[in-house]
Amino acid sequence: MITYHPLTMTKKIKDKETGEEKNVYHEGALFFPFQQSGGAKLFKLKGISKPPEEPEEEITLNIKARETKTQVLIIKNWLPKK
Repeated sequence: MITYHPLTMTKKIKDKETGEEKNVYHEGALFFPFQQSGGAKLFKLKGISKPPEEPEEEITLNIKARETKTQVLIIKNWLPKK
């Protein structure tokens, strides 16, 4: 199994002929050299990255003009830690 951890979202472009939105696929390759036989295998990969899940909550604030306000937000990173 191959697990891909994208650093960017999949972009969408409009098809000039149909006007449909299409994904611009992420592309990559895996190369496996075989020392015993001297051969190798190259696998070309393509796929898309989906957006992060929906937010857990929505925060709405009413703040007076020219008033300083600090709001602490808890952010869940959807990218894996390295």
